[in-house]
Amino acid sequence: MLLLRRFIVALNLQVVPEIRTEMGHPLRLLVIEQITSLHPCLVVFDRYHNRKNIEYYAEKVGFCHMVRINENGEAETIHGRRSLFSASSTPLVSPSLATPHI
Repeated sequence: MLLLRRFIVALNLQVVPEIRTEMGHPLRLLVIEQITSLHPCLVVFDRYHNRKNIEYYAEKVGFCHMVRINENGEAETIHGRRSLFSASSTPLVSPSLATPHI
């Protein structure tokens, strides 16, 4: 129900969702390729996707939100990697490179 409300709000804001169905092999690489080429804000996986594959996608792609629809029809947020540019993880001083000794 919550996703339906968000979809209606998106329609009021003139946001058009794009649904993609692709075939190919290997599945993991095909999905990663589609996600990176489309630059989406939100990716929604249906309940038939393997949880292990979804965790792999979340690990590889960190620039968008990912949601999985569970067996009850509820949305579960998938937590992926954090942005590379977050202030807490970026060191203020770049590490010096080791000089090779001969």
